[in-house]
Amino acid sequence: WNHKFTSKFDMFAGLHFQQLTSNNTWSAEPRLSFKWQLVSNQSLSFGYGLHSQMQSLFLYYARTPIDDFYNQYIQNNTGLDFTKSNQAVISYDWIPLNDFRIKIETYYQYLFDVPVRADTSYYSALNAGAGFYQERVNDLINKGTGQNYGVEITIEKFFSNNFYFLATGSLFDSKYKTLEDFWRNTTFNNNYVVNVLGGYEFKIGTKSLLSLDAKLVYAGGKRFIPIIVNEEGEGVYDFENAFATKTDPYFRTDLRISLKVNMKRVTQEWGLDLQNLTNHKNIYNQNFNSETKEVYYSYQQGFYPMFLYRLTF
Repeated sequence: WNHKFTSKFDMFAGLHFQQLTSNNTWSAEPRLSFKWQLVSNQSLSFGYGLHSQMQSLFLYYARTPIDDFYNQYIQNNTGLDFTKSNQAVISYDWIPLNDFRIKIETYYQYLFDVPVRADTSYYSALNAGAGFYQERVNDLINKGTGQNYGVEITIEKFFSNNFYFLATGSLFDSKYKTLEDFWRNTTFNNNYVVNVLGGYEFKIGTKSLLSLDAKLVYAGGKRFIPIIVNEEGEGVYDFENAFATKTDPYFRTDLRISLKVNMKRVTQEWGLDLQNLTNHKNIYNQNFNSETKEVYYSYQQGFYPMFLYRLTF
């Protein structure tokens, strides 16, 4: 429903409904937003919505074996409800030039009905997806909560006069709570992210384009569960301090050079991607060496050149 109070003040309202038929869970979600056109190139907006998301499929069907011989198991997660989120955002949008834009947003998100373990564990489904492995937990209940809030700024030069650029910055805090009843950092709570990218196109004759594109990312380090060495000399996870600390900041620069030739019936493109150009060592995770009894870090991919050839008909 769209209602115009004046020529410069609009309201949008709606209702979203979804249902998961496998366990007959459903959610009706109201949405509401207002937009005030301050002047022709500046606007102020406010939005609120209740949003829901089903769980990952493997969570619903996680099994705990109780008798391997008779293939008997416990499966307790099939009745999990949606994770829900009340979220609000205020944004200011300014277009000082036809090809230039500045946008500032501040937001708050409160999550509830989050799957957590039915004990005083650190586990919350909000941390799923941060790595390649996800825990198969079978005793989940929708009793967890979480909150995210922060501010973001975007400065964008749309493509014109053969070049473009985009810079974004984000400061935020991301926490969650289980039946422990105190706030922890989520694994995604690196607190800040800065992205800068841009590119320029050179026309060569009437049929060819040479493009240069660059991207830079600087972000707070990854949160993790620390490994400690116990009295027996074994490496064990320190779950009491899960996600309390983080790695060194993440830094990466990519450069791409490409040549595109437009022919009569086909377009040819050659490209060279220079990924992680500075060969910066970004930490991936923490590990334990059982032979040396030492904790060490594994690192993400270093400098990696990649060549591309593409035909478009």
